[in-house]
Amino acid sequence: MTIRAITTYPFETEWLLGEFRCDVPEPTITYKPGVVYLAHKGEPRPPHKPGYDLLREVPRQALLMPEWLKKPNRSDGIFWSPCHAAAVTVLEQSTVLFKVAADQTRDWNLSVEFRYTPGPDWIDFEMRLMPNTPHKDFDFFFASYITEDMESTWVPALIDGREEWRKLDNRGTEPWGRMYGVPRDETYRRQIFDGRYGDIEDAGGIEDYNYSRPIIVCQKQDTGLACVTLVEPEKNRILCGQKHQYETAHDFTFSGDLVPGRLFTGRARLVVKNIGAFPDAVREIDKMWDAFQEELGGNDQRPS
Repeated sequence: MTIRAITTYPFETEWLLGEFRCDVPEPTITYKPGVVYLAHKGEPRPPHKPGYDLLREVPRQALLMPEWLKKPNRSDGIFWSPCHAAAVTVLEQSTVLFKVAADQTRDWNLSVEFRYTPGPDWIDFEMRLMPNTPHKDFDFFFASYITEDMESTWVPALIDGREEWRKLDNRGTEPWGRMYGVPRDETYRRQIFDGRYGDIEDAGGIEDYNYSRPIIVCQKQDTGLACVTLVEPEKNRILCGQKHQYETAHDFTFSGDLVPGRLFTGRARLVVKNIGAFPDAVREIDKMWDAFQEELGGNDQRPS
């Protein structure tokens, strides 16, 4: 038996209670880094809405969890097999940094920082990656496991040039649900089957449409409380995941070509807020998206 202390970083904002963990004890397959506790504090004024835990127990999984380095015919874990990277943690005012040196990433030969910054009802996440070796068609895959009690998943589909919100049929079987994947475009739809996701024999888990914006929503329908993940456009190529035994994964990538000596960055925001029921909820999501885009300094090219 091994007993080992783990360093975590609790935080509290206007609406959220949470905790970050970057220290991963051996064996590293058991516990993973990221946001390991996140709760919405509820609303103190009438009609009083109680608090809600997105992660019901201290989890083996996490939110905004760095998971896989991927490219054609290859998929390696960064904090587990084969890299077993060990992050150094830095507290920089209100930001928690996980820093991984290039010698921790084997022949991927890249150093990377993961930056977690809480806001009033969101967590901003940024990856800063410095490659020393070229990697074409690279994906850094991130996972967010959310309690199965928050039981519906929504994505904005691009249908005939227009945006249409779709509820995914990804929880119909026990204990594991149907895998889902919603690619950005037809180019990446083909790349999914180039070996980066293992031996996929058919497209059963890939939706027959692309997304319009890189947004994935996990919602508790009877209350309207949602966990909304917004990902920087042009840096994301797929939204995907699967229902596991006790939670459902809501995953995304930061993707592109890595050039030695050229900094590669990606940003995402995870918002926890009551958005009401679809389709009216889209108005709240649009407000989140516009605020996120404004901070990125980009232009919103939302379909009409």
